[in-house]
Amino acid sequence: SRVVFDYVFRNPRQVGHFVDALPAGTRPLFFTLWASFEVVVAREAARPGRERLGDAVRECHVEIASNLDRLSK
Repeated sequence: SRVVFDYVFRNPRQVGHFVDALPAGTRPLFFTLWASFEVVVAREAARPGRERLGDAVRECHVEIASNLDRLSK
Protein backbone atom coordinates (compact mmCIF):
# COMPACT_ATOMS: atom_id res chain seq x y z
CA SER A 1 0.00 0.00 0.00
CA ARG A 2 1.02 3.62 -0.48
CA VAL A 3 0.46 6.71 1.57
CA VAL A 4 1.06 10.21 0.26
CA PHE A 5 1.95 12.64 3.00
CA ASP A 6 2.13 16.31 2.06
CA TYR A 7 4.28 18.28 4.47
CA VAL A 8 6.90 20.99 4.39
CA PHE A 9 10.09 19.69 5.97
CA ARG A 10 12.30 22.69 6.65
CA ASN A 11 15.46 20.87 7.74
CA PRO A 12 17.03 17.40 7.99
CA ARG A 13 16.15 17.12 11.69
CA GLN A 14 12.44 17.24 10.82
CA VAL A 15 12.92 14.57 8.15
CA GLY A 16 14.71 12.42 10.72
CA HIS A 17 11.91 12.76 13.28
CA PHE A 18 9.36 11.76 10.65
CA VAL A 19 11.36 8.72 9.48
CA ASP A 20 12.07 7.60 13.04
CA ALA A 21 8.31 7.58 13.77
CA LEU A 22 7.49 5.26 10.85
CA PRO A 23 6.84 1.57 11.42
CA ALA A 24 9.84 -0.72 11.00
CA GLY A 25 10.36 -1.77 7.40
CA THR A 26 8.72 1.32 5.94
CA ARG A 27 10.65 2.73 3.00
CA PRO A 28 9.87 6.43 2.61
CA LEU A 29 10.52 8.27 -0.64
CA PHE A 30 10.89 12.03 -0.52
CA PHE A 31 10.68 14.70 -3.16
CA THR A 32 10.52 18.46 -3.00
CA LEU A 33 8.43 20.68 -5.23
CA TRP A 34 10.34 23.96 -5.31
CA ALA A 35 9.12 27.37 -6.45
CA SER A 36 10.75 30.78 -6.45
CA PHE A 37 10.11 33.03 -3.49
CA GLU A 38 7.95 35.32 -5.66
CA VAL A 39 5.69 32.41 -6.63
CA VAL A 40 5.39 31.27 -3.01
CA VAL A 41 4.45 34.81 -1.90
CA ALA A 42 1.81 35.05 -4.65
CA ARG A 43 0.31 31.68 -3.67
CA GLU A 44 0.23 32.68 -0.01
CA ALA A 45 -1.53 35.97 -0.85
CA ALA A 46 -4.14 34.14 -2.93
CA ARG A 47 -5.18 31.64 -0.25
CA PRO A 48 -8.64 32.64 0.97
CA GLY A 49 -10.11 32.40 4.43
CA ARG A 50 -7.09 32.60 6.70
CA GLU A 51 -4.59 35.01 8.17
CA ARG A 52 -1.45 35.73 6.18
CA LEU A 53 1.72 34.05 7.38
CA GLY A 54 3.81 37.21 6.98
CA ASP A 55 7.52 36.89 7.69
CA ALA A 56 7.16 33.14 8.26
CA VAL A 57 6.92 32.67 4.47
CA ARG A 58 10.39 34.16 3.89
CA GLU A 59 11.90 32.42 6.93
CA CYS A 60 10.60 29.04 5.78
CA HIS A 61 11.72 29.57 2.17
CA VAL A 62 15.23 30.60 3.26
CA GLU A 63 15.60 27.64 5.62
CA ILE A 64 14.41 25.13 3.03
CA ALA A 65 16.66 26.68 0.36
CA SER A 66 19.68 26.21 2.62
CA ASN A 67 18.78 22.54 3.19
CA LEU A 68 17.47 21.41 -0.21
CA ASP A 69 20.35 19.01 -0.81
CA ARG A 70 19.85 17.41 2.63
CA LEU A 71 16.08 16.94 2.83
CA SER A 72 16.03 13.19 2.39
CA LYS A 73 17.17 10.35 4.58
